Amino acid sequence: MDIKKPHTSITELFPVLLLWTRFPAFVGWCSLTCGIVFGYLLAPFGGVAPLVYPTILLYAMIFNMIIAFLFSSRIIRCLSFFLLGVLASLLHYNDQKTEYQNWQSLATDGDPCRVSGRLVSMPCASGVAFEFLVCADSLVPLHGNGVFKHKNILCHASKEPPTYGFVRLTGVFRPPHRQESPWDFDEYLYCLSNNVWGTMYVEHIDSVSSNGSFFPQIARYARSTAKKALSAVRNDEYRGILQAAFLNEQNELSTHMKKLFFQAGIYHLLALSGFNIALLAGALFVILLPLPLKREWKIIISLTMIWLYLLFIGFIPSLFRAVIMATVVGASFLLQRKNYMLNTLGAAAIVWLLMSPMSLFTPSYQLSFAATFGLITLCPILIGAVKLPPMNGFFRMIITMLISIAAVSSASFLITLPILIFHFQQLYLFGLFANLFAVSLMSVAMWLSLAGFSAQIIFPSIVPLCMHVSEWFVYIMIQMAGLVRFVPWSTMKCCLPYPEPYIIFTLIILGFLLLKSDYRVKFLAFSLPIGVAASLLCIYFHGNTQQGQIVFFHSPNQRLTVIKWPNNQTWIMENGEEKRGNSSQRSLIAWENHQFHYKLSTILLPHYQQNIVHLIDPIIKDNRDLEVAYCDSTYESDNDFTSFVTHTHGTRRYVKDSETLIPSPQCTCKVVVKCTANHKKKVSLILRVFNSVVFVPDMDDPHSKNKTTGNCIVTINKNKMPIFETVMRSLYSTLY
Repeated sequence: MDIKKPHTSITELFPVLLLWTRFPAFVGWCSLTCGIVFGYLLAPFGGVAPLVYPTILLYAMIFNMIIAFLFSSRIIRCLSFFLLGVLASLLHYNDQKTEYQNWQSLATDGDPCRVSGRLVSMPCASGVAFEFLVCADSLVPLHGNGVFKHKNILCHASKEPPTYGFVRLTGVFRPPHRQESPWDFDEYLYCLSNNVWGTMYVEHIDSVSSNGSFFPQIARYARSTAKKALSAVRNDEYRGILQAAFLNEQNELSTHMKKLFFQAGIYHLLALSGFNIALLAGALFVILLPLPLKREWKIIISLTMIWLYLLFIGFIPSLFRAVIMATVVGASFLLQRKNYMLNTLGAAAIVWLLMSPMSLFTPSYQLSFAATFGLITLCPILIGAVKLPPMNGFFRMIITMLISIAAVSSASFLITLPILIFHFQQLYLFGLFANLFAVSLMSVAMWLSLAGFSAQIIFPSIVPLCMHVSEWFVYIMIQMAGLVRFVPWSTMKCCLPYPEPYIIFTLIILGFLLLKSDYRVKFLAFSLPIGVAASLLCIYFHGNTQQGQIVFFHSPNQRLTVIKWPNNQTWIMENGEEKRGNSSQRSLIAWENHQFHYKLSTILLPHYQQNIVHLIDPIIKDNRDLEVAYCDSTYESDNDFTSFVTHTHGTRRYVKDSETLIPSPQCTCKVVVKCTANHKKKVSLILRVFNSVVFVPDMDDPHSKNKTTGNCIVTINKNKMPIFETVMRSLYSTLY
């Protein structure tokens, strides 16, 4: 008689998946994220904008929120949050479009204007100027109506304005620029995700009035008290570290110290974020622990102090995001009998995305919530995987603490790994070791500094003792972080421009988290080799694809074209005056950081430029032995140019009219040089890649500037027609 094996259902094999679907806030977060992405894909179409009105969208959002919270059906809740994400993105898109259209109808970049409003952040020294945020009553061109009402404007002024005061400023307003070149920094996305609508370069502070209410006076007193206590720190660098960690003032940090924190992978300790909120909450918990208060009152007092700290520092997106998360966590302890951190994380993410949908596409949001997700889900698994043998209670406590710290560092690193590679192309492996001690040492140093701040009010004589001991812990942290110089290989440049490795990595992590604990080791043993092999095959396939690319970096301030041939050799066509060079080089560096199998071989100079050495020097810094081709014989008599090419072991080549070059098999480049009526040369390229022909016009010809637009990449695959792509830094950037 055959005995049938029991059938294993999906819920038995993936029990965590069933648990996650029972968290309404977490499921709502996932649905809301999908809705925001779909909404931004939908928003730019011209037929949608006229049909959408802010008032209707706002009422529709409220209606969807009511449905999402009243109905217990998972399907209805998912659909409601999805529609909520679509509506939030459309509302945000329309708001931006309307405001900037109103501004463009009133003024242009560089026109003088006047802004009046109140300060919403502490003025921070930034070089020779002060940087602060103003919530504008209105931004008014000197001849026109007001715009950007109740919007935050980032101001730079040579004089320090009053803390939390009211100001009236005159200067030049510059709205954030959209991304102009492939993979370049997207200022538009960065500013609006941080609720900043532009930058004001202040020329005159017309009037100021201090806010004499109670809180601004307390804030000014608290800041002066903290700075007075910090003055007891003898080392300027260490004082700058503590001042940056508490007050968000990094003007006393040297470039060397910032570089050290970057290379050691601990720069997050200098940024005001969840780490600061966790330290403050821990200190408050210790202070409130002996008091005879109910748990609810202790939570309320802690949340109140955290919000006061935010108001004291001012609007900083990373800190505000951490305060929102802490508030949701505290509220969940007050309202729920049993708190589930993953559900709480989803609630915090929903609140933040409804306030700033665009932040979904920024690395700061992605890193913050991904790291927290890793701490909630992956960290307990790593801690539970270590089985300790019987030992003394004290040693067991020490080893358990070290294992917990290592698990926290490893979980955060693994979950944020694909985000770091995609956005920054850099990995700081030393951070895995550095965070084992840096977080603990920095925590003790900041707790001692907090004690010093309190002692400055109550018992000033012990302030030097607190600050000197705090300085000693910072010293130990810096010395241990300095060990990174002995392992220079720990800083790795890693470029993965293809989507398949990211998808494979995400599937492996999710499979490991969702699978039943009995099968996790077997799953890793099976999936890791397959995942690595599949990723390598994808990279090999993409790297050996027969295709060429022509990348046009066209904007008002730069003239640059990059030609990437099928054999991965790359030409750069550089045009423009010396003042344009810096922006061209920055755009090129941002683009090449995302390239795979990249080899610069030739620089083509269509026109004579007297200071061309200053333009091409940064480009060939890491690419010597290049061929420098030029279409103007004047370069032959330029001693600076000829000696520079010889010094860099390069070769010179004079390209004459209608000369045909063969850079790669089945590819040719014909250089056409024509003289105009005023004896100026126009240099154009006729490129033949496989069986396709692409015309690259003279970038200094005013009649040809509109033939190609910025962010345009012409991709030519073998046996296929050219494909026109728009390449941006992130998904949201493609929508503009």
